[in-house]
Amino acid sequence: MNFHLIYNLNIYKSINNIICYILEIRIESNFEKKLNYQTHGFGFFLSVLGAFLLINKSLIYPSDEKLFSSIIYCFSLILMFSSSTLYHYFIDTKYSNLLQKVDHVSIYFLIAGSYTPPLILKLGYSMGNEILIIIWLIAVIGIIHKIFFFKYFEKATLIIYLLMGWLIIIDFDAVLNSFSEKAISLMVIGGIMYTIGTVFYSMDNMKYNHVIWHVFVLLGAICHFLMMSLII
Repeated sequence: MNFHLIYNLNIYKSINNIICYILEIRIESNFEKKLNYQTHGFGFFLSVLGAFLLINKSLIYPSDEKLFSSIIYCFSLILMFSSSTLYHYFIDTKYSNLLQKVDHVSIYFLIAGSYTPPLILKLGYSMGNEILIIIWLIAVIGIIHKIFFFKYFEKATLIIYLLMGWLIIIDFDAVLNSFSEKAISLMVIGGIMYTIGTVFYSMDNMKYNHVIWHVFVLLGAICHFLMMSLII
């Protein structure tokens, strides 16, 4: 057992607790931390199962567009839930900074990945291709920012996530003409779930705020997965 590492880790935790107390920053309980990785661990399990089902469905009446877009979407979904689970599981270790970057990067992947099937399969005739390029361009810029300038413009990141998520409204007439009522309902409800979740995410001093955020992310992801199953 590396007692030197454990000693240094305990010192780090003590200093962190003192700083949080001085700055009046709420410290999550161990139970909250456990719920954080369990909620998205469950999401990871569902995303792997969903990926198997969705990709298999895309092979029933195969096309390059269906297969490509479903793989991109499923990869982004699995990446987001797995990176979030790992980050929150190892949050008090030396790996936390690296895993936090991956966690935030994966959100950009999920937003862009969630746009890919509907824009390619349903809105290619309208502004779908243009919106897809814009979304992935923003995602790439955001990913670079998170990798190299993680501590800068943190509050702006949440706004960018929301703006990306609702960018589809600029071509919503085409959405109304191309999607079934059920698919539109799932799309909108999923967006609302994600949006409500960000409210709790920003409430740092509220107990269980991050757990609630995770639950709303899970609900939003389920809605959008069901929507994908209708169009793929």
